[in-house]
Amino acid sequence: MEQNVVQRWEGKVSTNLTNITKQQAWSLIKDFFNLHKRFPNLATCYGIHGSNGEPGCIRYCAGFSLPSDGSQE
Repeated sequence: MEQNVVQRWEGKVSTNLTNITKQQAWSLIKDFFNLHKRFPNLATCYGIHGSNGEPGCIRYCAGFSLPSDGSQE
């Protein structure tokens, strides 16, 4: 008997910031479930687990594309 297997995509991003405080950085990313507000080409972004801005929360994003010619649409 075949089992339905759902594949999950998972990604992580990190960087080192200089000349910025933790509070300044957090003010930019704390609205974790509403990334589409900062990136208009992102069709949808919403929370699927946890509370917005709390460690361990998970969001779903879809429809993001960057122009290949380097333009800012």
